[in-house]
Amino acid sequence: MSLAEQIQTRPKPIREPLVRLVNVTRTFRVGNQEVHALRGVSLDVYQGQLVVIRGPSGSGKTTLVNIMGGLDQPTSGQAFYKGHDLSKLSDHALTDLRRREIGFVFQSFALIEVLTAYENVELPLRMVRMSASERARRIRECLEWVGLDKRAQHRAYELSGGEQQRVGIARALVNEPSLILADEPTGELNQETAQRVMELFRRIVREQNRTVCVVTHDPLVAEYADVTFEIVDGLLVGESDTHA
Repeated sequence: MSLAEQIQTRPKPIREPLVRLVNVTRTFRVGNQEVHALRGVSLDVYQGQLVVIRGPSGSGKTTLVNIMGGLDQPTSGQAFYKGHDLSKLSDHALTDLRRREIGFVFQSFALIEVLTAYENVELPLRMVRMSASERARRIRECLEWVGLDKRAQHRAYELSGGEQQRVGIARALVNEPSLILADEPTGELNQETAQRVMELFRRIVREQNRTVCVVTHDPLVAEYADVTFEIVDGLLVGESDTHA
């Protein structure tokens, strides 16, 4: 049994963080200079929360969620997912974890334009070699969830920006992940469409008990959050909990 499968079947202790970062730093070398993207960030994210990480461009937001999702490793400090230190996992285990436990939503939608909405949502399921019948069930459910079941056979380039982002959300949901990481998911949408996307994220949290973590520079997005983390110049400068 893979680590991701063990995680999915393990009983969950009360209030164990889904994601925990402990004094995380990330330094990149650009030419002869060091760029300190993160400077000792510590935070906890729990199951069933809509979390917003807010900050200006270049503040370290994307680096932070890349570390949360196992796409990058800290220079120092530790990143945990369901109690597992991500730095101790092999590349194969990290890949399997991302495929089964974590969904990603991108600002630019990241769809394959010549594929249909159905086929784009199907891709993550093919990677884990799921049976055709189970794939069909999950894809249908996810497209219905985002209100695009009637657009399933339209190619991505035939869809509006808002529809493409909802396909991206359906794709992130299809493997039934515990965590969805969304990097500037409303950045290319108008305000009305952005609000619909955030309302959809809120429904996913409330009705499916998933955790959605949204990276944004848009202060309006924070209105939908259960918890908001503020990051500036790689430092966590504030945290607010709407239920506190």
